[in-house]
Amino acid sequence: MIELYKYISFKEDKSLDFRKQLIAERTLYFNRADNFNDPLDCNVARWEIARSSLKPARFFCLAMEGRDDNLMFAHYADEHRGIRLKFVADDDLPIGECSVLALGRPVIYRNKIPDFDKSKAHEYYYMKSKSWAYESEYRIASVNNESLQYLDSELREVSLGARFDMGLLPKLREWINIGGHQDIRITKAVQSDDLLNFNYVPISA
Repeated sequence: MIELYKYISFKEDKSLDFRKQLIAERTLYFNRADNFNDPLDCNVARWEIARSSLKPARFFCLAMEGRDDNLMFAHYADEHRGIRLKFVADDDLPIGECSVLALGRPVIYRNKIPDFDKSKAHEYYYMKSKSWAYESEYRIASVNNESLQYLDSELREVSLGARFDMGLLPKLREWINIGGHQDIRITKAVQSDDLLNFNYVPISA
């Protein structure tokens, strides 16, 4: 089993449609690499050579166990006003039986660009500077821009950021109900005994 985390904002703006799609429809949304916040991501020296060997792809990005939770909330969940989704996927199944969440790959963090090898051109999609290692990123690629859904059993927890607007909780609960998620819990980030981490307490129904 693999645990994966997605940090997202919950602003009431046009981007909220993507968040609703992810939770209420259980459908992943894929971004183009040129929209990544790191301008060198999929855009390094020799990338033009690699690109000619690859099909254009879009990506759905998550984080793995080793991520820095505090920084991820700050950078990707509207400065702790957003939410964190925790998924659990079975990556031990045969590839033909795996859900989409189990078909991704971890990003490899490097200090130096390796020599180009055409037979490994796809690895450029999963390569990033070590300065981003706090993300422990995991990427799922889509080459046909298809709509891909995860299972109703895979979203296990929704954690509200420390600055989450509790007035938005009914909307979030509505989306969870529409999505038909099984055995899911909602928690809230609260201050812990140190300055590095948060504790997560259950939110009652």
